Amino acid sequence: MKAITPAYIHQAVGGEAFLTHEEPVREVVIDSRKAAQGSLFFAVRGAKNDGHDFIPAAYESGCRAVVIDEEAWVQRCRAMDGMNVFFVPNVTNALMALAKQYLADWEDLKRVAVTGSVGKTSTKEFLAAVLGSRYRVGKTPGNLNSEYGLPLTVFGFDEDIEVAVLEMGAGSTTHLRDLADIAKPDVAVLTNVGSAHLEIFHTREKLAEEKLAVASGLGPGGLLVLNADSDYPKEEQVKELLPAGAEVVHVGTSEASPHAEYRLREICDKGVDGVQSILDICIDPQESVKLELPTIGAHNLLNAALAVAAGAAFGISAEEAAAALKNMKPVGKRLEVLEIGDITVINDAYNASPESMKAAIRVLRASEAKRRVAFLGDMYELGEDSNELHASVGKAARDAGIDLLITAGENALSIALGATGGETEVHAFLTREEAFDALPSLMKPGDLLLLKASRAMALEEAVQVLERNL
Repeated sequence: MKAITPAYIHQAVGGEAFLTHEEPVREVVIDSRKAAQGSLFFAVRGAKNDGHDFIPAAYESGCRAVVIDEEAWVQRCRAMDGMNVFFVPNVTNALMALAKQYLADWEDLKRVAVTGSVGKTSTKEFLAAVLGSRYRVGKTPGNLNSEYGLPLTVFGFDEDIEVAVLEMGAGSTTHLRDLADIAKPDVAVLTNVGSAHLEIFHTREKLAEEKLAVASGLGPGGLLVLNADSDYPKEEQVKELLPAGAEVVHVGTSEASPHAEYRLREICDKGVDGVQSILDICIDPQESVKLELPTIGAHNLLNAALAVAAGAAFGISAEEAAAALKNMKPVGKRLEVLEIGDITVINDAYNASPESMKAAIRVLRASEAKRRVAFLGDMYELGEDSNELHASVGKAARDAGIDLLITAGENALSIALGATGGETEVHAFLTREEAFDALPSLMKPGDLLLLKASRAMALEEAVQVLERNL
């Protein structure tokens, strides 16, 4: 990051400053284990820990600047030799305020914000690949997309980047309007509005309003890139919530969205061997380009097309974008293909929603294998319709002709129930550990195994189980 002075920090975060030195800050951290000389430590409160309790550890590691919001810690911190202390009303708000100021002063940096119920991290990678064909790009690492993750991403960027690709997530404590206010994107991308986080937002209409807030930071001439195949947000919501002077471009499939400016046709899903399609660009000048992705899953073609549309706003031609996408590498734990003995594993265990599970099942169905096996676990934050949504995944597995379905977790019992009544063999387990114990004996040479569940299930650990037992 660019070095910032104590005076700059105080101006951005407000509150009171008790300064003992003028050393600039060259790193921002919220984890005391990452603190060092030149660090600014924000003592944030997490679900389990209070960052204030770790100030002594940060100090021992060489950190000499801290942001706090507990008055009881003011004198304790001031007693630490050489410590700069910033006392603010709220540490998290201060972290966001500093990130907002830091980005506002980075005037020549172009910004792209991406959000959605599913596909935002994959789309972020597609955007980085497309934009990287012409610019030096910084992108959100992993899924640091919260009120903490976005600022840490910003402060972690190299000074020489020209474009920032920023992933943004919504949740119980994270509001996209606040994140968009920090980023002030030139282009905002909304992948879709699905079922994730219905426990928080209750209806898809409310969820769509929250997701559309990614565009709230757009200025005149800014661009919102929308998935036209998604039934939300509604067009009237877009018109109502889009900032004045901003424009919209729609991306979809030719069958579902015949009026979209970017339309996919002739979609070919070759399972684990990748996907391809023709993308028609129906704006002046009209053109068509062949999209070929090394990643698997036909749904990724739509995410890639969103990236092509966003790239056009930065002067990148469709041909340039297609070439960059063809040569990119897949993201770990997201439709990653592994070979374990005589078994092929599709590791898509990073996260899950009903929509992404069904998409992964379609990948499994399109792939060549002696047997197609789905190992699926609990999905979280689905609200009062959780059982029904889980069951819809089981029905999708049954209708796709999946040979063997293994489920892990209490929520996933509804997946197993939804799969009954067909030819799919079903094994349901209450816990992940029980499923892991049974997994090796259920597998056969030539099987193609899909792993998918919410992040907390850590279903990717099934890979180690198989490696130890096959």
